[in-house]
Amino acid sequence: MTESPTVEGPTDQVGSELILEGTSWDLFAVRKSTIIEGTQFTLAFEGGQVNGNAGCNSFFGTYAIEGAQIGFSGIGMTEMACLEPEGLMEQEQYLLEFLGEIMRYELDERQLILFRADREALGFNAASE
Repeated sequence: MTESPTVEGPTDQVGSELILEGTSWDLFAVRKSTIIEGTQFTLAFEGGQVNGNAGCNSFFGTYAIEGAQIGFSGIGMTEMACLEPEGLMEQEQYLLEFLGEIMRYELDERQLILFRADREALGFNAASE
């Protein structure tokens, strides 16, 4: 596992559903945790639906936004088992549970930060096109 960089929220604006949708987001940091080197976790938002890849499995669900508040629900995923790299399945489970606890977001055109109530956060960069 590699140490994750510090997650610092963007400062340009808080909450814009138009920027959020139509962009694929790649996880770059988990505050106070680590990401297994060489793994990915992606998000895409469209019309109240969220989907992505958790490293081994694809996931899907719904989201709702009100101002800077965001909530995810109905999160489900495929059920593939991946043995490599070690710890990937545990990381997937942790990140999907974390996603279900998100309450607030901040974003600018290139960075999305999702916060839980305890201020722990997931940091995403807009994927290159």
